Amino acid sequence: GDSFTGSFNGGLGSAEITDGKVSGDTLSWTLDISVPMPMTLTCEATVDGDSLNGTVTAGVFGSFPITGTRA
Repeated sequence: GDSFTGSFNGGLGSAEITDGKVSGDTLSWTLDISVPMPMTLTCEATVDGDSLNGTVTAGVFGSFPITGTRA
């Protein structure tokens, strides 16, 4: 597989992507955030054309869907 780097910018701040991996059409990465509390988010998503769909896992808070569209 290959690797990737990048950053996340949102309403609660920004974070650098770590452990970015590419396997076929699947991406996985982690984000270390500090707001609203320190935690590591674990993310996995599938790319389909210009769209990205997946899940972010936020420790004891569970998992949430993530989506994206190529800019």
